[in-house]
Amino acid sequence: MLKADWLKIPLTGDWTSTDAKLDHQVYPMGLKEQQLIDETFDKMHKDNKMEWSREPTPFSFPVFVAWQTVYIDGKPVRKGRVVVDIRGLNKITIKDAYPLPNMSDIVAAAAGCPYISVIDARAFFHQFPVAEEDRHKFTIVSHRGTERYKVAMMGFKNSPPHAQ
Repeated sequence: MLKADWLKIPLTGDWTSTDAKLDHQVYPMGLKEQQLIDETFDKMHKDNKMEWSREPTPFSFPVFVAWQTVYIDGKPVRKGRVVVDIRGLNKITIKDAYPLPNMSDIVAAAAGCPYISVIDARAFFHQFPVAEEDRHKFTIVSHRGTERYKVAMMGFKNSPPHAQ
């Protein structure tokens, strides 16, 4: 993908005067949550999808873990997923008006194709780079300090239109 096609994060003209919460404190977490965040973010650093924040920024968004119970071999198992609370950034970002296609249109377009290639759905958004000048807007804060995403983030309102 060309750098010109990387995800950009355009902000509203008056974003500094809004009541959007852009700087957060670290959410309190237990050891299990901290361990899951460490494992998730260490892997993202290894895969070159995150980096440590090295510059001052007015943006920092807290991280938490969402737990759900899944059944493996009939036994309940709690699985966690790391989530970034970027509601403040979504409030001040100019919405991309790209119309998302209907699911029926996508299925109709693929009908009759002998092979269908798919992007890894498990880390779907994490495959689209963010413009270098906008990466500081994806700064997160956790018990580890401040880090930032180098790729699109799930929950960011312009990630789905960009992926299209």
